Amino acid sequence: MTALGDPYTSRARASSSGNVRFAAEEPALFDITFHAGLDKSRFDRLASAGDELTGLLLPVVRGLAKDPDDAYDLLLRVAGAAHGLAVFLRQGLFGVGGEALTDTEARAARTARAITRG
Repeated sequence: MTALGDPYTSRARASSSGNVRFAAEEPALFDITFHAGLDKSRFDRLASAGDELTGLLLPVVRGLAKDPDDAYDLLLRVAGAAHGLAVFLRQGLFGVGGEALTDTEARAARTARAITRG
């Protein structure tokens, strides 16, 4: 890992933890965003919000990807893992309450670190 890898890894970990916290603290928004079956092409603001988030995260994973062409796939792996953990938390798989949230945020950060280390 390059000297630049550490800040990028920290950002990927923070993003993953933030995804988990968003799911726990804003369950209705999380559900609308990811589970409502909306055709995002019909909702410009929703589509642009997704594009904006991708635009913020893609430079982070580009700093971690061994090949810049693989950055988007790396982003999908990190985001997919965080999303899955967020769903499992919402389903009670990791328990309920603040401790479950804290533990799942830490798990998401560790998972992002493991994925980005490749």
